[in-house]
Amino acid sequence: MVMDLSNPFDRLDRIVSDAVNRGFAVVARIQKMAPARSGLANPAPDPDVAPWDIRGVHSSGPSKAALQGKARGSDFGGATEVQGQVSTLWIKAIDVHDAPFAVAVGDRVSFPFAATPNAYRVARVQPTDLGDLELVLTETKL
Repeated sequence: MVMDLSNPFDRLDRIVSDAVNRGFAVVARIQKMAPARSGLANPAPDPDVAPWDIRGVHSSGPSKAALQGKARGSDFGGATEVQGQVSTLWIKAIDVHDAPFAVAVGDRVSFPFAATPNAYRVARVQPTDLGDLELVLTETKL
């Protein structure tokens, strides 16, 4: 999606997105990964594609969900709670438009200037109707 800056809504969206980035964005490095040769092999960085350094808003926090089961007599009378960590990276529309490659599931994301050098893989790519991109991340080892 290309922003039409003659449209007042697109101009306002750009102003708000820029303000959010100035206040909360961090540098993220996205590395395109080459397809693995087999289902068991770890993917390697694509040697033909340079990493993309981009500013985006990284959110990470606890998440929990209840698993409901079927009760059999008095064997199971409730729910099991599962806790985890949800991590996302939001990239504004204008930066998505200028991206050197399309981000895909399996690409590597790192935060080179973070206090803890965690690495992530893209688990889900969620484009918005405004052209922004939300990447759902899973933590991985480099």
